[in-house]
Amino acid sequence: MCITGFRGKIEHKWRFNGFEITETSYPPHVSIKAHSHYCSMLSIVLSGSFTEQFKNKKIEMSELGLCYKPAREVHSNKFHNYGARCLTIQLSNEWIEKLHNEGFDTEHVLASSTYLNTSILTRLRNELQIIDKYSETIIQGLIIELFANLMRPAAETEDKTHIPSWLTDIIDYIENSLYDDLSINAIAKNIGIHPVYLINTFRKYYNTTPGKYLRQKKIEHICMELSNGSKSLMDVAYKYNFTDQSHFIKFFKKHTGLTPSKYVSLNRN
Repeated sequence: MCITGFRGKIEHKWRFNGFEITETSYPPHVSIKAHSHYCSMLSIVLSGSFTEQFKNKKIEMSELGLCYKPAREVHSNKFHNYGARCLTIQLSNEWIEKLHNEGFDTEHVLASSTYLNTSILTRLRNELQIIDKYSETIIQGLIIELFANLMRPAAETEDKTHIPSWLTDIIDYIENSLYDDLSINAIAKNIGIHPVYLINTFRKYYNTTPGKYLRQKKIEHICMELSNGSKSLMDVAYKYNFTDQSHFIKFFKKHTGLTPSKYVSLNRN
């Protein structure tokens, strides 16, 4: 086992007071043996996927996924068919102490589901393109938001481990119907329950509403389509059942802070 920095190709690097952000690319099918890092770090997957193996757990990382690793946490990596591109935030001991004092778990490996991170990542990448006198303060706030997202899933599973089977069926139904014009009534009717009961139970277990979850999953998939670059904006708009390109652009900007073309430009850069 070795203690190391980065094993991939460093594409960009930004230094701030107390933290450093690095964008790194990794080729397909690369395996990195057991190692650790000097600093605690947050890793966000911009594209591609890989497996991260720790002593007691295995985490599958895919686009827009987020993982926190404490300093000197031993792990190995295996990158999949398309390699990966990651944004990594290395945090100083002072930063970690500050987060710990705020009640965040900084001593264990944490990972979150992708849909929570879409808008924060978009704002972070946009800020890294601007870099003015306000950027450091804004990015500090975004880092704290990312940590809050990491803490939520852990807190929810403590006393919400028994999710009703019909609720997991609804999750599957939503994720298989992203191209349709779904409504709460249609979702409730499909599963045979009252819409109000659906909303209340969904919020209890997932800390959001079915409508917000659907929008977040749709944004997540649209971001992956745009990152892939194989379809035009109009094709993506029609695929996800937007009436026209103007409606699609308005929806995307409302939920990410960027137009689709700006998002594509940031990913290409």
